[in-house]
Amino acid sequence: MKLQSALEYLSTHIWAILIIAIIFISLYGLGLFNSNSYAPKASPGACTVQRGYDTQPTLAGQCLNDMPEFVEYFQGGAGANVALPDPKLYWGDSNSFTVNLWTDYFNSNVNFQSAAVKGSSVLVFAIFQHGNCCAPYVQAIEYTGIGRVWRLSSSIPPTPNTWQDWTFTWATASTSNTMDIYLNGQLIATGGGGIQKDVGGSFLIGNNGWVSTGVSPMYISNFQFYSTALSANSVQALYQEGIGGSPIDLQDLIGWWPLNGDNKDYSGYVNNGNPSTGTSFIGDWWQSSAYT
Repeated sequence: MKLQSALEYLSTHIWAILIIAIIFISLYGLGLFNSNSYAPKASPGACTVQRGYDTQPTLAGQCLNDMPEFVEYFQGGAGANVALPDPKLYWGDSNSFTVNLWTDYFNSNVNFQSAAVKGSSVLVFAIFQHGNCCAPYVQAIEYTGIGRVWRLSSSIPPTPNTWQDWTFTWATASTSNTMDIYLNGQLIATGGGGIQKDVGGSFLIGNNGWVSTGVSPMYISNFQFYSTALSANSVQALYQEGIGGSPIDLQDLIGWWPLNGDNKDYSGYVNNGNPSTGTSFIGDWWQSSAYT
């Protein structure tokens, strides 16, 4: 008798149960139950570096390491990038440097993709590359008019559809030079080389345009440039800050492009970027990609 009553109850209310289930599934698909949807989002220009003639640089504004409201999208195919002023104009006397940025690319089957390209004697920080022989990998590479003169590669590939933090440091010394590549704060490749600093041309964020087909679209966020080789502890601290992290060394910071809704430089030097076609800003990025 109880079983019959239960069946009659279910048959009577089955449509209400189905409607509730459909509503729940729809809300889940919209990210209602994703904690990232409720995370604080830093607005464009929320945090900036202030510099004075007689004072140390300081952070001003909303600098709480919130996730950015927007990230920059770079389409696949031809070179979609943001051109920055020549780094040698504000690099100073240091031969060392650090490049730090967050990236997310969409397709593991790509021909070539770079995160930053510098000068006419080209220094490329390639986040991933794919050829006929091998899986994607990471490299720092320098070209001159005679071709490739130096390269450091990592056998650890990036993960598609996942935000990851990449750091390239170049340290010069009287007896040796060292390039280190970090993934999510961990050293994955190290080696010497002959990188030249004093070269002409722009510094590009995004696709370098050498390959026009088979290039994966990508997101880039929080591009930072330092005139020193950050220590391993500092690199780890940058990663721990997260994708919305503020610069960690204001004294040696020479460029900071959060790419959070605009291409402005918030390092205090106002070296704003100039975007090409094929770039745009995305506001729902945290719902489409994993964030580590």
